[in-house]
Amino acid sequence: MSEQTQTETTANATSEQRVGISEAGLPLVALIEPTLAGINLELAHLELEGGSTQILRVYIDSPTGVTIDDCARASRHMSAMLDVEDPFETAYALEVSSPGVDRPLGRLGDWQDAIGETIHIKTGRSIDGRRRWTGTLTALDDNNAIVEVDNQPHRVPLGLIQKANLKYSFDKPRREESS
Repeated sequence: MSEQTQTETTANATSEQRVGISEAGLPLVALIEPTLAGINLELAHLELEGGSTQILRVYIDSPTGVTIDDCARASRHMSAMLDVEDPFETAYALEVSSPGVDRPLGRLGDWQDAIGETIHIKTGRSIDGRRRWTGTLTALDDNNAIVEVDNQPHRVPLGLIQKANLKYSFDKPRREESS
């Protein structure tokens, strides 16, 4: 098996459906996921911003949470891998972070976990006259997020979402706290 085929197989074995990652970011997912899995961390989401120096922002996660030491360890491992793979044509800066309380919704599992929560969505084009949505995620079906805004359900195709995250409220108890 060639090295490239092995990398693709490993990436496919660890990947799950992603939302809000640009076409340019998808090859990076395939590189980063196995690197993080090798140190018992998960790729929660990534963002790639263009410019004279590209910014690769990587959000990591683990079942036990993320510490600053985890971020430093992930940064060292990803930097070494990126130096070898060299996926950027220009200079880049790597930023590693935990998802935080306003965690990005990148993996399909994150979306399923967020049902019943308030979320914020930015789409690539207008849907029902808007590109930004803040409301309660009530369901997922057929590659759509069903978001209730002003007591009205709206279907937002997952493929049109550029960015989505939880909208944390310090006033509202989280579901796991209220059970």
